[in-house]
Amino acid sequence: MRMLYRGLLGSALLTVVTVASAQVSRTYAKPAVSDRVRRGTVRGDVTGTLVTTMIAADRSKPIWDIELYWIILADDPNQSFVARLTGTLNTETGAVAMTGTVDEGFNIGATVEEAGKLQTAETSTFTGTIVLSGTSP
Repeated sequence: MRMLYRGLLGSALLTVVTVASAQVSRTYAKPAVSDRVRRGTVRGDVTGTLVTTMIAADRSKPIWDIELYWIILADDPNQSFVARLTGTLNTETGAVAMTGTVDEGFNIGATVEEAGKLQTAETSTFTGTIVLSGTSP
């Protein structure tokens, strides 16, 4: 899976940047491209394109345990990153809560927290925030 994302990012991750800032915040909007893929935008401290890919989901209950790859292709390539997040999607309320770590790129090793909500069921569009805290050692 890691090689697939290296290909998607192409030259966006030519350099790895570690930033000493305490926190980087972004808002996002991401409609579905397919059942497991969403593509949208990020705004805030960093702007650009967001692609998420669901790699696992336990859909047996109303609150799903899910695992996603987040790929941020920032307008400034030095701020692009890949993170793997796990958490839950409440199919009754549309609320999403996830945490993980930046695996590649901008602020590698940082903790990632996402809070989102389904806004438009017809396009399966989610909006919310993603926050990076801390940096790699």
